[in-house]
Amino acid sequence: MTSEDKAQAYVLLRMALERASRVAVVRFAWHGLERLGLLRIRGKVIALHGLFWPDEVRDLSDVFPAPVQLDEGEIDEAWP
Repeated sequence: MTSEDKAQAYVLLRMALERASRVAVVRFAWHGLERLGLLRIRGKVIALHGLFWPDEVRDLSDVFPAPVQLDEGEIDEAWP
């Protein structure tokens, strides 16, 4: 495949996604691992956003802090 063929394929994909107002979900190789991604049009380029496989998503209980009790006075003091 020549560089001109690659450029034509790139422009064809970009214009097709743009015309359809769509994004593409893709699988790609990165550092020897299969990754999940999203292609979307940003101006004249295709942007690749890395996504997570379901087994890579953390449990929400690991992210959120433990519940605490606050009174209205504390909230008022925190934000004037």
